[in-house]
Amino acid sequence: MNTLNGLIPCIISGGSGTRLWPVSRQNMPKPFMRMRDGQSLLQKT
Repeated sequence: MNTLNGLIPCIISGGSGTRLWPVSRQNMPKPFMRMRDGQSLLQKT
């Protein structure tokens, strides 16, 4: 039995997002930002 089957990934993306500014801002929080492949961090989970 594979013990990894029950794992659920969680991307921690809180905080003010100063390193990602101006891409990450109040009206576009980090979980909703589009990555290079066009998907958001939320979609990837």
